[in-house]
Amino acid sequence: MIEIVAFIYFIRKIRLISEEKGIEAKAWIWKLILRWLAIDIGVMAGVMYLFDIGMEDEKLFLAAIPAIALALVSAFYTVNQLKEQENNLMEDEFVKQDQNFDHFR
Repeated sequence: MIEIVAFIYFIRKIRLISEEKGIEAKAWIWKLILRWLAIDIGVMAGVMYLFDIGMEDEKLFLAAIPAIALALVSAFYTVNQLKEQENNLMEDEFVKQDQNFDHFR
């Protein structure tokens, strides 16, 4: 449940930042989804293998804790990568648009 809420939060954050920067959000949302799932499944499988935890074992929750934590770290990393991405909106475009409307004034 917590994972779903965090996932929705990060998707909204990516959409907000990408709109500000003029970047298409789809690619970044897919990066978030793929990284999240790969890390979640990989860490969960690795912890289950290392500590010999079965699917019906009560200790399965202990394998989920590091998987969720590292998936959250990957989501923060994805959002920070998007923040560092250069703006796609160019100031020259705005200047050109203003010049096109000068003849109406």
